[in-house]
Amino acid sequence: MIDFTGLLQKEDAPDASDILSFFETLDRKTSHIELRPSQLSAIQQLTDLRSQQDSILKLSTGAGKTTVGLLYLASHMHEKQEPVVFFCPTKQLCTQVHTEASKLGIPAHIYRGGERHPHHECLSADAICICTYDKLFNAKTTFDRQDVMLRPCAIVLDDAHAGLEKIREAFTLRITMSEFLNELLAKLTPICEEYKPAVWVQIWEGNPHQSIEIPFWSWKSLSAELLPIIAKHAKDSEHQFVIPLLLETLKWCRCVISIQGIEIIPQILPIEQFSAYTSAKHRLFMSATLADDSVLVRDLGCTPEGAKKAIVPETDRGMGERMVVAPSLINPDYYKREWVMQLCANLRKSNNVVVLSPSERMAREWEEYGATVHLSNEIHEAVENLRNTNSGNNFVVLTQRYDGVDLPDDACRILVIDGLPIGEGIIDSHDTSLNTHSSGVCHRLVYRIEQGMGRAVRSHADYAVVLLAGGEIASFVAKVNVQKSMNPETRAQLALAIELAKLAAKEDNSENALIGLIDQCLQRNDGWKQYYNQRVRESGTATISESIDENLILASAERNAFLAAIGNNPVLATKILSTEMNKCDLDDRTYGAYLQLMASYTFETSQSESFKIQTTAFAKNRDAFCPPIIPPQPIDDFSVKSLDKMLAWLSEFVDQTGALAFLSEQNRQLDFRQTVKQFEESLKELATPLGATGSRPEKEYGNGPDCLWLWGRYAFVIEAKTQNENTLHKKDSGQLANSIEWFKKTYPDIYTIIPLTVSKMNITDADAHYNSETKVLMPSGIEMLLSNLNTFYKALVELPLLASDKNTLAKEISRLGLTSESFISTYCVPITK
Repeated sequence: MIDFTGLLQKEDAPDASDILSFFETLDRKTSHIELRPSQLSAIQQLTDLRSQQDSILKLSTGAGKTTVGLLYLASHMHEKQEPVVFFCPTKQLCTQVHTEASKLGIPAHIYRGGERHPHHECLSADAICICTYDKLFNAKTTFDRQDVMLRPCAIVLDDAHAGLEKIREAFTLRITMSEFLNELLAKLTPICEEYKPAVWVQIWEGNPHQSIEIPFWSWKSLSAELLPIIAKHAKDSEHQFVIPLLLETLKWCRCVISIQGIEIIPQILPIEQFSAYTSAKHRLFMSATLADDSVLVRDLGCTPEGAKKAIVPETDRGMGERMVVAPSLINPDYYKREWVMQLCANLRKSNNVVVLSPSERMAREWEEYGATVHLSNEIHEAVENLRNTNSGNNFVVLTQRYDGVDLPDDACRILVIDGLPIGEGIIDSHDTSLNTHSSGVCHRLVYRIEQGMGRAVRSHADYAVVLLAGGEIASFVAKVNVQKSMNPETRAQLALAIELAKLAAKEDNSENALIGLIDQCLQRNDGWKQYYNQRVRESGTATISESIDENLILASAERNAFLAAIGNNPVLATKILSTEMNKCDLDDRTYGAYLQLMASYTFETSQSESFKIQTTAFAKNRDAFCPPIIPPQPIDDFSVKSLDKMLAWLSEFVDQTGALAFLSEQNRQLDFRQTVKQFEESLKELATPLGATGSRPEKEYGNGPDCLWLWGRYAFVIEAKTQNENTLHKKDSGQLANSIEWFKKTYPDIYTIIPLTVSKMNITDADAHYNSETKVLMPSGIEMLLSNLNTFYKALVELPLLASDKNTLAKEISRLGLTSESFISTYCVPITK
């Protein structure tokens, strides 16, 4: 019998627009009777900002973001009687969100991969829809199918920065060995041969460390021919979810080629293709990381107003306790990556140790020390073993897993970030290989470091030791611009790491002091806990909401300019960029990067004007495209003395020990066993601490020497022959001669040319014809040079007041052979038959 009384019209429901009042009406489990102060604060602010489209919520890991996000969605769903969606980066997080919703008494269903329809209650606005980002963000999204047409009024983007990585993947076309690849190469090879012939030869020879990005003028001119080739593969099983997203904006894409294949991705993500996302009246971006949210504005279209008013509850207790230790900041020559490996082999006897490595190659190097390497398909098993104290597998290395892995409490007490977390994609690797990291690349590296550090500390009460292995990552995190991009509490933890390094360095036995520091954290020493609370938790840094207005302005300008361009209004695109650029105080590299964007838009209306702009862009930023025809002439500024350049370089580091870590890392990078590409890049980077201007003409222009140092009135034209074992050959002398001729034609006659070969030997074959002025820099010379550089900078680090005594410093660099005039006689030998 039907109970019609149950169908009678009920009293009006409570006002769901008041999220806290709505929470009180839920039939919750006992574990969710009360909200935490930080959750209450976040809910109140979200209620106050309810009318705006975009909001950003920053709460520490374990502080209850999921609960806030679910309440936000449920209140909108009940108020508007329209569907809502909760997006997660991984399937595991979808399950966790679903469990949380059940505890709150909020109806919810997971919309899984492979399912054609969401649960009917999600469509009728009776339950929250939970799914991964890739369920919506793909070219065949079921959200748009006529029998689904899921258009949420409100969405939550959980772990928004990780979500952005997933969305970038959705827009990335990756083409490897196939007929498709050959079809594209037939069109692109002539461009590469002309633009960078030397680099292209190395790619064809199988060099895995070389790559070429097609310059925008070539790509735009060829895009009409490439369109039908790419379009006909839109139904290929491996490309069907990506290609349709790129066809309308193909000429506004980037294309990078390496021996691994080809990658194509839009300059800015055209997220507007997903109306389920853009039409949502309310969007909540949730994250525990990063101070700078400009990437959400640039690539996800978050409104600048929403980013400026990020919700950071003052009552948030902050993240758990992390003792961050960067051994290379104590003594970069002693505490190398191998030392950290051996330390972890010892620590694993009583603690779980987890290493996050950027590649399988680097991960395998830990096996010698007793670690077990787990690749992507083995992660779940590894995590379960870590949580099981009886598994016996407590020393593991995970590759490319800086997010989506939870290792709370004893599952991981020692976490290692193994070098810089560089991505394995073609474009990612290409961008990271550039001379200095652009803002976008720097942002991704910072994000991965912060995400990685958070794997082992999952609540306010949790604790772990985080080891930064190697001089490269230690030097990176010590830089001012890097720390500005970090979450305030992470920044405070790094400041403490620098302080701990200095304390350990003062001890008679710094190694024992360092191990003792780690032990104090792991053994829960009261003094350490009080000191940490005072230096990090009680400093108030974790409650500061920092909006970087300039970055938000530029990010919004980039996006709006891109939208104007794809809307066939390149003139407006150029105007938008130039207007906002002129309002900001930009360094040369950033200014050059934005000029290149302007040049790409201007190319649509005036190619000659475009190349003029690109010429300036290249002069400001040597990683920009070298414009055609116009010869590259980066003249050194003689008015700025080498000593001033050296001091300026040192000032880039928050902790100037980071400069010493950089020099220590150069010892490894300038090892003759390194790849040719890495060696040449490090040789160029060495110019900066010398007070010189370094470049790689062969890489940058496809012509000229391997490396060029403009050092005062001297031009060091450098060819690296690190692979020669016994002698220097005829073809080597010919390459150096050609490079000298290139320099004479390219640069004005104001430099004294120094032909320089970097080699294991200075003996030539009988038929080699080297200029009699040619000098050779051998391994012993490099070792002495790095040692003297370390001596000079170490004195400045230990005695900061020396920086103001330039007369003494000038005498010191002369004594150490660190001037352009004394370099040859101090570190080089003549060439001989």
